[in-house]
Amino acid sequence: MSYRSLPKNASLENLKKQSKSLLKSIKSGDAASLSRIKPFFSDISNLGLQDAQLVIARDYGFSSWRKMVLHLQSPTPADKLSSDQLANEFLQHVVLIYSETVRADPSRFEHAANMLVEYPEILDENIYVACAAGDTEKVKAWLLTDKNLINQKGGYHHWEPLMYATYSRLPNADTFAVARILIQQGANPNAHYMWGGQYRFTALTGVFGQGEGGPVRLPEHPQYEAFARFLLEAGANPNDSQSAYNRIFEDDNTYLKLLLEFGLTEDARNNWLLEIDGELIEHPQSTLRFQLNHAI
Repeated sequence: MSYRSLPKNASLENLKKQSKSLLKSIKSGDAASLSRIKPFFSDISNLGLQDAQLVIARDYGFSSWRKMVLHLQSPTPADKLSSDQLANEFLQHVVLIYSETVRADPSRFEHAANMLVEYPEILDENIYVACAAGDTEKVKAWLLTDKNLINQKGGYHHWEPLMYATYSRLPNADTFAVARILIQQGANPNAHYMWGGQYRFTALTGVFGQGEGGPVRLPEHPQYEAFARFLLEAGANPNDSQSAYNRIFEDDNTYLKLLLEFGLTEDARNNWLLEIDGELIEHPQSTLRFQLNHAI
Protein backbone atom coordinates (compact mmCIF):
# COMPACT_ATOMS: atom_id res chain seq x y z
CA MET A 1 0.00 0.00 0.00
CA SER A 2 1.49 3.39 -0.96
CA TYR A 3 -0.60 5.52 1.37
CA ARG A 4 -0.51 5.77 5.15
CA SER A 5 -2.99 4.02 7.42
CA LEU A 6 -4.90 6.19 9.85
CA PRO A 7 -3.66 5.51 13.39
CA LYS A 8 -6.12 4.05 15.88
CA ASN A 9 -6.16 7.32 17.81
CA ALA A 10 -6.57 9.53 14.74
CA SER A 11 -8.36 12.78 15.45
CA LEU A 12 -9.95 15.35 13.19
CA GLU A 13 -8.05 18.09 14.98
CA ASN A 14 -4.69 16.50 14.18
CA LEU A 15 -5.66 15.99 10.53
CA LYS A 16 -6.64 19.66 10.27
CA LYS A 17 -3.19 20.57 11.61
CA GLN A 18 -1.56 18.37 8.97
CA SER A 19 -3.56 20.18 6.28
CA LYS A 20 -2.53 23.61 7.55
CA SER A 21 1.10 22.51 7.70
CA LEU A 22 0.96 21.21 4.12
CA LEU A 23 -0.63 24.43 2.88
CA LYS A 24 2.10 26.46 4.58
CA SER A 25 4.77 24.34 2.85
CA ILE A 26 3.05 24.79 -0.51
CA LYS A 27 2.84 28.56 -0.06
CA SER A 28 6.53 28.69 0.84
CA GLY A 29 7.40 26.93 -2.43
CA ASP A 30 8.70 23.74 -0.81
CA ALA A 31 9.74 21.50 -3.72
CA ALA A 32 8.70 18.21 -2.07
CA SER A 33 5.23 19.53 -1.23
CA LEU A 34 4.75 20.93 -4.73
CA SER A 35 5.74 17.58 -6.30
CA ARG A 36 3.26 15.88 -4.00
CA ILE A 37 0.30 17.95 -5.22
CA LYS A 38 1.06 18.36 -8.94
CA PRO A 39 -0.78 15.24 -10.19
CA PHE A 40 -4.02 16.34 -8.51
CA PHE A 41 -4.56 19.97 -9.55
CA SER A 42 -4.76 21.74 -12.90
CA ASP A 43 -3.83 25.05 -11.25
CA ILE A 44 -1.39 25.03 -8.35
CA SER A 45 -0.93 28.81 -8.21
CA ASN A 46 -3.80 29.55 -5.85
CA LEU A 47 -4.46 26.54 -3.62
CA GLY A 48 -6.38 26.89 -0.36
CA LEU A 49 -7.02 24.92 2.80
CA GLN A 50 -9.68 22.70 1.20
CA ASP A 51 -7.18 21.66 -1.47
CA ALA A 52 -4.61 20.77 1.18
CA GLN A 53 -7.28 18.79 3.06
CA LEU A 54 -8.01 16.82 -0.12
CA VAL A 55 -4.31 15.91 -0.46
CA ILE A 56 -4.18 14.78 3.18
CA ALA A 57 -7.32 12.66 2.66
CA ARG A 58 -5.74 11.04 -0.38
CA ASP A 59 -2.54 10.42 1.59
CA TYR A 60 -4.68 8.17 3.79
CA GLY A 61 -6.44 6.57 0.83
CA PHE A 62 -9.76 8.42 0.86
CA SER A 63 -11.48 9.98 -2.16
CA SER A 64 -12.30 13.15 -0.26
CA TRP A 65 -11.93 14.92 3.07
CA ARG A 66 -15.63 14.31 3.72
CA LYS A 67 -15.27 10.54 3.32
CA MET A 68 -12.34 10.53 5.72
CA VAL A 69 -14.31 12.53 8.29
CA LEU A 70 -17.29 10.16 7.96
CA HIS A 71 -14.95 7.20 8.53
CA LEU A 72 -13.58 8.85 11.69
CA GLN A 73 -17.11 9.48 12.93
CA SER A 74 -18.25 5.91 12.29
CA PRO A 75 -18.01 3.12 14.92
CA THR A 76 -15.44 1.38 12.71
CA PRO A 77 -11.87 1.57 14.11
CA ALA A 78 -9.95 4.36 12.38
CA ASP A 79 -7.15 2.02 11.30
CA LYS A 80 -9.55 -0.47 9.66
CA LEU A 81 -9.66 0.07 5.90
CA SER A 82 -12.97 1.26 4.49
CA SER A 83 -14.36 0.15 1.13
CA ASP A 84 -13.48 3.61 -0.20
CA GLN A 85 -9.84 3.12 0.81
CA LEU A 86 -9.69 -0.35 -0.74
CA ALA A 87 -11.16 0.95 -3.99
CA ASN A 88 -8.68 3.81 -4.03
CA GLU A 89 -5.76 1.50 -3.39
CA PHE A 90 -6.87 -0.50 -6.42
CA LEU A 91 -7.18 2.67 -8.54
CA GLN A 92 -3.77 3.88 -7.38
CA HIS A 93 -2.06 0.72 -8.57
CA VAL A 94 -4.03 -0.27 -11.68
CA VAL A 95 -3.20 2.76 -13.85
CA LEU A 96 -0.05 4.17 -15.41
CA ILE A 97 1.60 6.55 -12.97
CA TYR A 98 3.44 9.70 -14.04
CA SER A 99 4.82 11.15 -10.84
CA GLU A 100 7.90 12.76 -9.35
CA THR A 101 7.33 11.00 -6.04
CA VAL A 102 5.94 7.54 -6.91
CA ARG A 103 8.03 5.11 -8.93
CA ALA A 104 6.35 3.50 -11.94
CA ASP A 105 6.57 -0.28 -11.63
CA PRO A 106 4.68 -3.04 -13.49
CA SER A 107 4.27 -4.94 -10.22
CA ARG A 108 1.63 -2.33 -9.39
CA PHE A 109 -0.71 -3.89 -11.95
CA GLU A 110 -0.32 -7.37 -10.45
CA HIS A 111 -1.03 -5.91 -7.03
CA ALA A 112 -4.26 -4.41 -8.39
CA ALA A 113 -5.24 -7.77 -9.90
CA ASN A 114 -4.67 -9.50 -6.57
CA MET A 115 -6.77 -6.88 -4.81
CA LEU A 116 -9.68 -7.52 -7.15
CA VAL A 117 -9.52 -11.23 -6.31
CA GLU A 118 -9.33 -10.56 -2.57
CA TYR A 119 -11.90 -7.74 -2.48
CA PRO A 120 -14.33 -8.26 -5.42
CA GLU A 121 -16.84 -6.03 -3.62
CA ILE A 122 -14.88 -2.92 -4.63
CA LEU A 123 -16.46 -3.27 -8.10
CA ASP A 124 -19.63 -1.99 -6.44
CA GLU A 125 -17.89 1.01 -4.90
CA ASN A 126 -17.98 3.26 -7.97
CA ILE A 127 -17.95 3.33 -11.79
CA TYR A 128 -14.24 4.20 -11.84
CA VAL A 129 -13.24 0.84 -10.38
CA ALA A 130 -15.50 -0.93 -12.89
CA CYS A 131 -13.91 0.99 -15.80
CA ALA A 132 -10.36 0.25 -14.69
CA ALA A 133 -11.29 -3.40 -14.18
CA GLY A 134 -12.77 -3.72 -17.68
CA ASP A 135 -16.12 -4.89 -16.29
CA THR A 136 -18.58 -3.89 -19.02
CA GLU A 137 -21.67 -5.16 -17.21
CA LYS A 138 -20.87 -3.20 -14.06
CA VAL A 139 -20.20 -0.08 -16.15
CA LYS A 140 -23.57 -0.44 -17.89
CA ALA A 141 -25.26 -0.90 -14.51
CA TRP A 142 -23.64 2.25 -13.10
CA LEU A 143 -24.73 4.29 -16.13
CA LEU A 144 -28.29 2.99 -15.81
CA THR A 145 -28.24 4.20 -12.22
CA ASP A 146 -26.99 7.67 -13.18
CA LYS A 147 -26.34 8.69 -16.81
CA ASN A 148 -24.51 11.82 -15.60
CA LEU A 149 -21.63 9.62 -14.46
CA ILE A 150 -20.46 9.40 -18.07
CA ASN A 151 -18.27 12.52 -17.82
CA GLN A 152 -18.22 12.98 -14.06
CA LYS A 153 -14.81 13.13 -12.42
CA GLY A 154 -14.18 10.94 -9.40
CA GLY A 155 -12.23 8.08 -7.89
CA TYR A 156 -8.76 8.41 -6.38
CA HIS A 157 -7.32 10.41 -9.31
CA HIS A 158 -10.44 12.57 -9.81
CA TRP A 159 -10.68 11.52 -13.48
CA GLU A 160 -13.57 10.86 -15.85
CA PRO A 161 -14.51 7.17 -16.28
CA LEU A 162 -12.91 7.06 -19.76
CA MET A 163 -9.54 8.06 -18.30
CA TYR A 164 -9.52 5.03 -15.98
CA ALA A 165 -10.27 2.77 -18.95
CA THR A 166 -7.43 4.22 -21.04
CA TYR A 167 -4.77 4.35 -18.31
CA SER A 168 -5.60 0.97 -16.75
CA ARG A 169 -3.15 -1.87 -17.28
CA LEU A 170 -4.98 -4.56 -15.34
CA PRO A 171 -3.75 -7.91 -16.69
CA ASN A 172 -6.25 -9.67 -18.98
CA ALA A 173 -8.83 -6.88 -18.69
CA ASP A 174 -10.65 -5.58 -21.77
CA THR A 175 -10.83 -1.87 -21.01
CA PHE A 176 -11.12 -1.14 -24.74
CA ALA A 177 -14.60 -2.71 -24.62
CA VAL A 178 -15.43 -0.42 -21.70
CA ALA A 179 -14.23 2.61 -23.68
CA ARG A 180 -16.53 1.67 -26.58
CA ILE A 181 -19.51 1.71 -24.22
CA LEU A 182 -18.47 5.01 -22.67
CA ILE A 183 -17.97 6.75 -26.03
CA GLN A 184 -21.29 5.41 -27.31
CA GLN A 185 -22.96 6.86 -24.21
CA GLY A 186 -21.41 10.30 -24.76
CA ALA A 187 -18.03 10.24 -23.04
CA ASN A 188 -15.70 13.07 -24.04
CA PRO A 189 -12.86 11.59 -26.17
CA ASN A 190 -10.71 14.59 -25.15
CA ALA A 191 -10.93 13.89 -21.41
CA HIS A 192 -7.65 14.83 -19.73
CA TYR A 193 -5.91 16.07 -16.62
CA MET A 194 -3.31 18.83 -16.41
CA TRP A 195 -0.21 17.59 -14.58
CA GLY A 196 0.94 20.50 -12.42
CA GLY A 197 -1.19 22.78 -14.55
CA GLN A 198 1.39 22.41 -17.32
CA TYR A 199 1.21 19.08 -19.16
CA ARG A 200 -1.99 17.77 -20.79
CA PHE A 201 -2.36 14.02 -20.20
CA THR A 202 -5.31 12.90 -22.33
CA ALA A 203 -7.25 9.68 -22.72
CA LEU A 204 -5.19 9.14 -25.88
CA THR A 205 -1.98 9.63 -23.89
CA GLY A 206 -3.08 6.81 -21.62
CA VAL A 207 -3.63 4.44 -24.54
CA PHE A 208 -0.23 5.18 -26.10
CA GLY A 209 1.55 4.89 -22.72
CA GLN A 210 5.34 4.94 -22.38
CA GLY A 211 7.34 8.05 -21.50
CA GLU A 212 10.56 8.67 -19.62
CA GLY A 213 9.93 5.61 -17.42
CA GLY A 214 10.22 3.32 -20.46
CA PRO A 215 7.91 0.75 -22.08
CA VAL A 216 8.27 -1.85 -19.31
CA ARG A 217 7.28 0.42 -16.44
CA LEU A 218 4.79 2.40 -18.53
CA PRO A 219 3.53 -0.07 -21.15
CA GLU A 220 1.27 0.88 -24.03
CA HIS A 221 -2.26 -0.53 -23.91
CA PRO A 222 -2.28 -4.11 -25.31
CA GLN A 223 -4.63 -2.94 -28.09
CA TYR A 224 -3.10 0.51 -28.36
CA GLU A 225 -3.20 0.94 -32.15
CA ALA A 226 -6.87 -0.03 -32.56
CA PHE A 227 -7.77 1.76 -29.32
CA ALA A 228 -6.02 4.99 -30.38
CA ARG A 229 -7.67 4.86 -33.81
CA PHE A 230 -11.06 4.43 -32.13
CA LEU A 231 -10.53 7.52 -29.94
CA LEU A 232 -9.30 9.59 -32.88
CA GLU A 233 -12.32 8.54 -34.95
CA ALA A 234 -14.50 9.58 -32.01
CA GLY A 235 -12.98 13.07 -32.07
CA ALA A 236 -9.84 12.94 -29.95
CA ASN A 237 -7.51 15.82 -30.85
CA PRO A 238 -4.60 14.51 -32.98
CA ASN A 239 -2.45 17.39 -31.73
CA ASP A 240 -1.59 15.46 -28.59
CA SER A 241 1.79 16.78 -27.51
CA GLN A 242 2.14 14.56 -24.45
CA SER A 243 1.36 11.38 -26.38
CA ALA A 244 3.89 12.39 -29.03
CA TYR A 245 6.53 13.14 -26.41
CA ASN A 246 5.97 9.91 -24.51
CA ARG A 247 6.57 7.83 -27.63
CA ILE A 248 9.84 9.41 -28.83
CA PHE A 249 12.04 7.16 -26.70
CA GLU A 250 11.39 3.99 -28.72
CA ASP A 251 12.00 3.16 -32.39
CA ASP A 252 8.33 3.03 -33.42
CA ASN A 253 6.51 5.73 -35.41
CA THR A 254 3.05 4.17 -35.29
CA TYR A 255 1.82 6.94 -32.98
CA LEU A 256 3.04 9.64 -35.39
CA LYS A 257 1.46 8.01 -38.44
CA LEU A 258 -1.88 7.87 -36.61
CA LEU A 259 -1.72 11.49 -35.45
CA LEU A 260 -0.80 12.66 -38.95
CA GLU A 261 -3.55 10.54 -40.53
CA PHE A 262 -6.15 12.18 -38.31
CA GLY A 263 -5.08 15.76 -38.91
CA LEU A 264 -1.91 16.72 -37.04
CA THR A 265 -0.44 19.60 -39.07
CA GLU A 266 2.98 21.18 -39.15
CA ASP A 267 1.75 24.42 -37.59
CA ALA A 268 -0.19 22.80 -34.72
CA ARG A 269 1.06 24.48 -31.55
CA ASN A 270 2.48 22.34 -28.77
CA ASN A 271 -0.30 22.22 -26.16
CA TRP A 272 2.02 22.03 -23.19
CA LEU A 273 2.62 25.22 -21.27
CA LEU A 274 6.13 26.61 -20.94
CA GLU A 275 7.43 27.80 -17.57
CA ILE A 276 9.38 31.08 -17.73
CA ASP A 277 10.42 32.78 -14.48
CA GLY A 278 7.74 30.93 -12.56
CA GLU A 279 4.99 31.84 -15.05
CA LEU A 280 3.22 29.37 -17.34
CA ILE A 281 2.81 30.66 -20.90
CA GLU A 282 1.75 29.18 -24.26
CA HIS A 283 4.47 27.05 -25.78
CA PRO A 284 5.95 28.74 -28.87
CA GLN A 285 7.04 25.53 -30.61
CA SER A 286 4.90 23.27 -32.79
CA THR A 287 4.34 19.63 -31.84
CA LEU A 288 6.01 18.37 -35.02
CA ARG A 289 8.98 20.74 -34.64
CA PHE A 290 9.65 19.12 -31.25
CA GLN A 291 9.48 15.69 -32.91
CA LEU A 292 11.87 16.77 -35.67
CA ASN A 293 14.37 18.22 -33.19
CA HIS A 294 14.40 14.97 -31.25
CA ALA A 295 14.79 12.89 -34.41
CA ILE A 296 17.78 14.98 -35.48
